[in-house]
Amino acid sequence: MKPPLQFQSKRLNIRPMLRSDYKEWKRAYQSVLAPQSDFDDAPNYLEFITHTRFLSQLKKDRKSMEIGLIYNFQAFDKDSAVLIGDSQLWLVQRGVGQRATLGFSVLNNHWRLGFGFEIANATILHSIKVLNLNRIEAEVLPKNKPSISLCEKLGMKSEGIRRQALYSDGKWQDHLVFAITAEDLGIIGREPDPSFTGII
Repeated sequence: MKPPLQFQSKRLNIRPMLRSDYKEWKRAYQSVLAPQSDFDDAPNYLEFITHTRFLSQLKKDRKSMEIGLIYNFQAFDKDSAVLIGDSQLWLVQRGVGQRATLGFSVLNNHWRLGFGFEIANATILHSIKVLNLNRIEAEVLPKNKPSISLCEKLGMKSEGIRRQALYSDGKWQDHLVFAITAEDLGIIGREPDPSFTGII
């Protein structure tokens, strides 16, 4: 069974990228502002705005989704169809695990409008209620105060530090771990759904 991969929030349609999205994808990334914080990847965006890279990413996304390992979603404004940001479910585990790591971002010309919370919250709800995952994690640099506050606002609970969890800025860095479970959302005693398969 293939899980449904399109969902919505109040203002956004959230779904995997399509080949027909190239024009809007390119326009959106060309429209980003100069870096707005130490955690803003805006200066790197322009390196990836080519049709070849777009098609390559589309191919990788589809392969990852087919095997149920990684899901990449794009968030489009419902009214204007403007690309606002994205979310990801990394290293999706099934079987007795039923968990994934959440990632999300908002293009910086749409910051401070509540889209980060909206994208992340909708992805969490879809992951737990529709994809039947039991646990969603997020890993955050200890100095990234805005992301820590957002995780807390999402209802994710801090579980300590994962040492040297990810490689960035030329070194292995410790990350804070946050998580939310199905039980946190009021879903009690649900067993793993064997109809959802994955590589792990």
